[in-house]
Amino acid sequence: MRRVRKCKNSKILLNKWVYKKGDAPNNKAIREVLETEQQGFCAYTEERLSSTYARDVEHFNPNLKNTAKDNYKNWFAVSHKWNNEKGKKWDNFQPLMHPTALNFESRLWYEEGVYLTKNNDKKAKNLRDYLCLNDEQLAQERKNYIKGLKDIQNFCDLKTYLKNNPDFIRFPRALETEFGIKLKNILTKK
Repeated sequence: MRRVRKCKNSKILLNKWVYKKGDAPNNKAIREVLETEQQGFCAYTEERLSSTYARDVEHFNPNLKNTAKDNYKNWFAVSHKWNNEKGKKWDNFQPLMHPTALNFESRLWYEEGVYLTKNNDKKAKNLRDYLCLNDEQLAQERKNYIKGLKDIQNFCDLKTYLKNNPDFIRFPRALETEFGIKLKNILTKK
C-alpha cells in the first residue's frame, strides 16, 4: 500500500457529490472518479481494479458512513473482497493511521513481499493489520508478481515493457521498491 493522494480539484469536490445510500448511479459515479484518481488500483491492496472485480466506494471510517461527516477524504475505491475483509473491526484497531497521511511511506513500508512498521508506531501497525495488508495469500501474490517481473527483466528492459503494457502493472509500491522504477510517467495518460 502507498499513500493515497486526494485531489484538491477532484470532480467529486467540484460537483459537491455526496454518497447516498441506495443511489447506485450516484455512488458508481463517485467510485469511477476515485478509481481514476487512484490510477485504477485498489487503495488498499494495490491490485489493479477491473471489470472482473466487484468494486466498492469504501468508507475508511465506517462510523461516518451515511452521516453528515462522511466525505471525499473518507472515500476510497477498493475491491469488494477487501472491503469485506476489514469487516466491522474498526474499534479493535484504534488508533489508526489514515491512508492519506503525509508521512505514510516512512511509517509503513514494503520489504520483500510484506509491509513493515516501526515497533512503536501503533497507528501504522494498526492500519497494516486492520487492512490485512500482510494476508498470507496477498503477500504471496505480491512475491510471485515480483518474481515474474524479474524473469521478464532477464529478456527485455522492464521499464519499456511496463510502458508498453500498463495494464500488466500491479502492486505499484512493491514494483517501485523492488526495481527502483517510478511509475508516475508510465501510468500518466498523455
